[in-house]
Amino acid sequence: MNTRHNDSELYNILHFTPEVSGEVSDKILSAYDKIRFSAAHDNTIASFTHDKIIATSAATKPRFRIKRNLCLYLGAAAAFVIAAGLSWFNGSVMAANIAIVGNIFHMTEDKISYPGNFSDNPILLSPVYDNADSADNGSNTDNIATTALSQTSGDITVTLSEASYTDMALYYSLELYSETGFPQDFDKVKNMKDYTLSYNVLNMRSSQRFDFSNSSKHAAKGLQDNQDNSETSYGSPKSGALDMQILDCSIENGRPSPYSIEGIFVDEHTFAGVIRIDMEEIKDILNADTLPDEFTYSITIEKFWGTLNEYDDVSITDPETKEVTVIKEAVRKYYEGPWTFTIPVAINAADTQVYEIEKTNKDGVGISSVTKTPYELKADIILPQEADPADYIVVITDADGRILDSQGDNAEIYSTFGRDINTINVYVADYYTYMNECKADNAGRLPAKALFKTTVNLSGN
Repeated sequence: MNTRHNDSELYNILHFTPEVSGEVSDKILSAYDKIRFSAAHDNTIASFTHDKIIATSAATKPRFRIKRNLCLYLGAAAAFVIAAGLSWFNGSVMAANIAIVGNIFHMTEDKISYPGNFSDNPILLSPVYDNADSADNGSNTDNIATTALSQTSGDITVTLSEASYTDMALYYSLELYSETGFPQDFDKVKNMKDYTLSYNVLNMRSSQRFDFSNSSKHAAKGLQDNQDNSETSYGSPKSGALDMQILDCSIENGRPSPYSIEGIFVDEHTFAGVIRIDMEEIKDILNADTLPDEFTYSITIEKFWGTLNEYDDVSITDPETKEVTVIKEAVRKYYEGPWTFTIPVAINAADTQVYEIEKTNKDGVGISSVTKTPYELKADIILPQEADPADYIVVITDADGRILDSQGDNAEIYSTFGRDINTINVYVADYYTYMNECKADNAGRLPAKALFKTTVNLSGN
């Protein structure tokens, strides 16, 4: 049975530090080093098939997932107290039992701005060791691949921990470890007065690549057909199939790439966070309704930074009036990479459900379908040919009539976390009417102000 705890409880559990001898402390720190850098030195080669990720290694290692319950943490903490009577081997086992990698989704999934039950069935990317049998803790061991998913640049080691995939987004958890420690100012949750969020945000500059060239012929052909039938495409018009199946995204080419990591500081050395990759943006770029279920994803974190509680004067010049304004801007502390990771992705198509609606009002405004994944909902709008989509907004409410929260950057992709969505209401509203009269505390006006409304039963009953 899984036991959930809030961030304060987890923080206290993970920071339980009884007094131990110097000799035992050295053994524990040595064990941590072996665990932390094992993935970086693993000779495992991951091969990707249509059925699953197969990991083959010159030296096979047991791979297990840490149990997600309070007893394990307390047991591990208590073990420190009697550590003086144990051998160095037992010290290594204790350190492994409280490792962060493999448990980040559970620690952060209800705190970030794009929440979800990611820890229910995560894909483990980096090896995690536990005394328990993996069959007893629900881990997805079929999809474990221990490639070079832990990399060090300068003072920082970045380790990809877990993954969870839907048709609308890719979610990755990762650990950022600083040998010398992060500035206290980075931890806004703990150290910033009046900070209202339960998580911290680190900004980053990144680039990403989607390689669909190894997808099944059927899926790859579907992508090619979408490109051939579109007026615009990325790359050169009518370029080769390989060009059509590889998409590079970066600031330089003006295509979207993740720009932040949300999470918590476990201690001054360790940040546990999650990044979200919006697949709806990728579909828009490719002018495709669907993408292959299998492809290879690569991300390069070029650098990341946080802000200090220090401020510099920055001059801003108005381009029209040439007037100069001086503002205060928080000082940033940067960490330079790069840290590059390549991961085979397999999305379970059965996790995506599409409900056909095909209803409109007398003016031709309506909804064609509703798509549901384990973490998100979206509804596709129908508009008259002459209408400007920017003039409309799609809003979804849960079974209690409350507007769902947006998931990620797209305001019309909605989070289902912690909500009753057995029955939903889908509204199409004039954008300005909604923003001025219906949002937030005025949500009760939405039924009367909406241009179109439909009720959808998602329970299957």
